[in-house]
Amino acid sequence: MNPLLPPPPPPPVCLLRAACAGAPPAPDWQADAHAALADGTGAYLEGRQHVADLEFTRARDALARTGDLQGAAKAYQQAITLAPRDADYWRLLANFCADYSYDLTNTGLDAALEAQALQPDDYETLVTLGRVALAQGQLETAGRFFGRALTADATRPAAPLYLAIVA
Repeated sequence: MNPLLPPPPPPPVCLLRAACAGAPPAPDWQADAHAALADGTGAYLEGRQHVADLEFTRARDALARTGDLQGAAKAYQQAITLAPRDADYWRLLANFCADYSYDLTNTGLDAALEAQALQPDDYETLVTLGRVALAQGQLETAGRFFGRALTADATRPAAPLYLAIVA
C-alpha cells in the first residue's frame, strides 16, 4: 500500500452494517411517557391509586409537551379502560381536554358527563363540567356548574375563582 495514497473505500457491505448497527436512542419524552404509562398501570393494578394518578398525569404531560395531544388523550383513555367506573379518570380526561382545547365537543364533554353520571353532586365533577363549558365558550352554562360546585363545598377555592372569571 502506498502511504501517499488514501486508503481504498470500504466495501459496500461494511457501509451497510455500519448504517444498521443500531437505532438512535428514543427521545427522553418518549421514554418518560412510556415509563409513566407502565408505572401507572402497575400502580393501579397494585391498588396504589394516588401513584397511578400521578404517573398517568406524568405521561400526559410528557406527551402534551411535544404537541402529541392525541397521544396524551390516549394515555388517559388507557387509564379509563382499567377503571371505567372511576370518576377521577374521567375528570382527568375532561380537564386535559379543557386545558388544551382538545376535542372538547366529543372527548371532553363526554368524559365530563361520564364523571357526572358516576358522581353527580361531587365538587370536582361540577368544577370539571364548568371548565369544559368555559373552554367551549359557554359562559352561562359554566357559571351554573361553578355555582353548583360552590353550593356543594364553599370552602374550596376553584369554584369562586372560576365564577369570578365568568361573571
